[in-house]
Amino acid sequence: MQRLLDVLRYELQLTGAKEGCGEGECGSCSVLMNGELVNSCLIPALQAEGASITTIEGLAEGSQLSTLQKAFLDCGGAQCGVCTPGML
Repeated sequence: MQRLLDVLRYELQLTGAKEGCGEGECGSCSVLMNGELVNSCLIPALQAEGASITTIEGLAEGSQLSTLQKAFLDCGGAQCGVCTPGML
């Protein structure tokens, strides 16, 4: 009964998605699941089995930032870092 967020962070060591509210309201745990934006704190890990999951770690290609990541950096869009991955 683990949440997708917990599997990503603690088992896969993908710590970009953060727990904010734990209720699906803040978006800091947002990831793409099969191309759709979801709150990973609300998704049971078993529901994500076989799905394509993209976290903030998957937006860049190697050391090359995605266009959106670069725009956030260039325009000073980063906040404290908790919600920025969810915004991206």
